[in-house]
Amino acid sequence: MTYKPITQIPIKGIGNIKVFAIGRGTVYLYSECDGCIYTLQLNNVLHVPHNQNSLLSLGCWEATMGRKFLGENGKLTLVTKEGRSIAQGIRLSNRLYQMTFMLAPAPLLNNISFNTLTTAPSWEIWHKCFSHVGYLGLQKLFDQHLVDGLHVDQNTDKPDCIACTEVKLSKSPYGLTIKKFTEPGELTHVDLWGPYNVQSIHRNSYFLLMIDDALQFIAVDFLKAKSQAVQKIKDQITYLSVRDKTLCAI
Repeated sequence: MTYKPITQIPIKGIGNIKVFAIGRGTVYLYSECDGCIYTLQLNNVLHVPHNQNSLLSLGCWEATMGRKFLGENGKLTLVTKEGRSIAQGIRLSNRLYQMTFMLAPAPLLNNISFNTLTTAPSWEIWHKCFSHVGYLGLQKLFDQHLVDGLHVDQNTDKPDCIACTEVKLSKSPYGLTIKKFTEPGELTHVDLWGPYNVQSIHRNSYFLLMIDDALQFIAVDFLKAKSQAVQKIKDQITYLSVRDKTLCAI
């Protein structure tokens, strides 16, 4: 479909005959495999007029990342980077594989459309295009070149997605309980949280939260070590006892 004359390039090792390539161009081929017809576009094809056979280099086929070929039981299969088998051949006595193709016409220009962008899309746009996948997953796809055409403006932000946040809300917040079944000091809810990623100014890494069930009074103690929580709970029991309040459950 395209052709450009070149200075003769000698090629050795084909039937012990020295031949010359005189041109280079693009060829479109039809290939039938497993009942489906595929169109192959071969670029930089050398024109060797004195060679009786048309040869396809497996090394050139595999040079594109992801493409491969499988050889087994005298058969060879060409596999695309999407994992689709598109051509098969049988082994000959000279250790070459014979494949059958048909010449295909070049695609018409009016059947080709292009989508052009002046700048690469942002992380936020790709997040939405990939069904709201996490930014860590997008970064992996980009860094390891797992997706063709994934061009990202790396200077853009990775903002929180409102839709992703809302879809993870499985329940509405609990309303306020009107009737209380406990007296002040009887039941205390305790939560020990930590450690923080960064210590506080006073080098605390944990906090202990204590909530009175009846009064909803919240007491917060900051801790340098997790083991200090036991003493803080004992102090809370002492605090209640001197005020004539009996702690029944924690």
